[in-house]
Amino acid sequence: MIYRYFEVRCDYCGRTINHYPQRKPNNEVLRKDGIVHTSTKQFCSDECYANWNHDRQAKQYCNLRQNGRIHNEE
Repeated sequence: MIYRYFEVRCDYCGRTINHYPQRKPNNEVLRKDGIVHTSTKQFCSDECYANWNHDRQAKQYCNLRQNGRIHNEE
């Protein structure tokens, strides 16, 4: 017999957080289990979320800088 389960992993460090049998967990279930999440991503801790957010903001800043919108020295 084949059983389906959903594995929730941290989107920053890749660690497996939890397994859910049969049904995909919704935001309420994730919140109840202590998982930090946004609308599209899940994180194992506040530290992983903060690191992901920092890296995302650094990438956005670098992209703006490369396109000449910030610190244009001309």
